[in-house]
Amino acid sequence: MKTTNLQAPWGVIVSQHSNQKPSAWEIITKYGGVIAETNSLTNDTIPRLISATPDMFQALQAIVDAFGDQNSLLIDQCKAALAKAKGEA
Repeated sequence: MKTTNLQAPWGVIVSQHSNQKPSAWEIITKYGGVIAETNSLTNDTIPRLISATPDMFQALQAIVDAFGDQNSLLIDQCKAALAKAKGEA
């Protein structure tokens, strides 16, 4: 899996309504391309989490780049999350 195409920011837009409430969302790139679609009749937590992915990835990478030589649980957790995101775990 390539992770170099995670160009932030991603955004969330409502793509469908049900009973005048949002019921589906699209996660879009900064250029308007659709990355994913989600459905939820209750809230927009999942699409917002997905849209934050590039920012969280970059933040974790910055932490590991700056402090990766330290032996700590936090750094290990950051490294594990990055490996999972890269398909290495």
